[in-house]
Amino acid sequence: MQNNKAGGASWEIGAGYRISPYLATELSYADFGKMQGDISGNGGKTTASMALRAERVAVLGILPVADNLEVFGKLSLNNVHADAKFQNSEGSFSGKKSNVKAGVGFGASYAVNKNLSVRGEYEYIAARYQVGDDAGLKTNGINLFKAGLSYQF
Repeated sequence: MQNNKAGGASWEIGAGYRISPYLATELSYADFGKMQGDISGNGGKTTASMALRAERVAVLGILPVADNLEVFGKLSLNNVHADAKFQNSEGSFSGKKSNVKAGVGFGASYAVNKNLSVRGEYEYIAARYQVGDDAGLKTNGINLFKAGLSYQF
C-alpha cells in the first residue's frame, strides 16, 4: 500500500453519573475519523477508505489526589462501526461491519471550580479491522489521547 493517511479529527460527546466519590459511569458517542490509502494489486490501483465510530459505555474508578485533582482508570464496552469504501477502474463498492470491543484507559481531572473540570486521558480500544489484503488498510486497535472539559450539575 502507498499513500496511507488518517483524515479528520476524532471527537466524543457524552454524559455520566457519579455513583460515589470513587465510582462513575459514562455513556458516549465517538467518531474516530477516517483512514485512507491506495491499494496496488493485480487489478490495478484501488483507493480505499475506512471510517470508524462507536457508541460507548464505561465505568470509572476514581482516586482523589488533592482537593481539585483526581486520577481515574476506565473500562469500556464500545459498539464500533467500520464503514469501508473502495474505488477502482471497475467501479466502487462498500462494506460495513459492527462489533462490540473492550477498552481500557486512565487519566486525570483538574477541577477549575465546583462545576467545571479540565480532563485528559489515554484509552486503548481493541478494535482490529482490515480492508483489502495484507497490503490494505488495517488498524491494530484504536489509541486515543483525549483532552476535554467536564461540567457537573
